[in-house]
Amino acid sequence: MILQIVSLGSLWQESTRHHLFNTTGIESCGKVASRAKVFGHIRFNSVPLHRLLATGKLLGSKWNSPNVGESSNANMIHCSVAAGRREVPELYVVTISEQLVGTMLAGSIASDSVRLISFSERGSRQEAMLLARNFASIAGQMGSAVFTPSRIDDPWNIQRWQ
Repeated sequence: MILQIVSLGSLWQESTRHHLFNTTGIESCGKVASRAKVFGHIRFNSVPLHRLLATGKLLGSKWNSPNVGESSNANMIHCSVAAGRREVPELYVVTISEQLVGTMLAGSIASDSVRLISFSERGSRQEAMLLARNFASIAGQMGSAVFTPSRIDDPWNIQRWQ
C-alpha cells in the first residue's frame, strides 16, 4: 500500500537497528514526551528517511507500507521503502492537534475513512496521528474538519460550530 506523509508527530525515537520511529507527543517544560493514551508509531528505515530529511522532502513523500491493512496491529505502521513520485497514495499520514477543531472527544475520530495510529494528551493539549483517506472527517469541541489531500499544504476544510 502507498502512504503519503502530510504531517508527522512531535516525538522521534531512534532504535539500535537503524530504524527511526515517529509518534505523538506533548511538549512540557521544553521537552516532548509521549503522554500516550493510544500508543502507536510509524517506523522508517533510516537510510531512505535520512535522504529525504537531508533534502527537506519528507513531508509530501510517498512510502510503500506492506503491513497497512494486513497487520493485526494497525497502530504500528512500517514505511519500508520510499515510493516513486508518480505513485498514487491510498492513505495519508496526518497529525492534528486540539488547535484544528478543539478538544477531540470519544467519537471525534469514528469513521471508516480514518484510523487512529497514536493519541497523546496532557491537560487540554492533544495530538493525534491518523491514517486518512480522501475526504475523511473528524469532529471536535469547536467544529469539524474534512481532509482534502489535493491541498497538501493546507489539507483541512474546517467548519466551526455556530
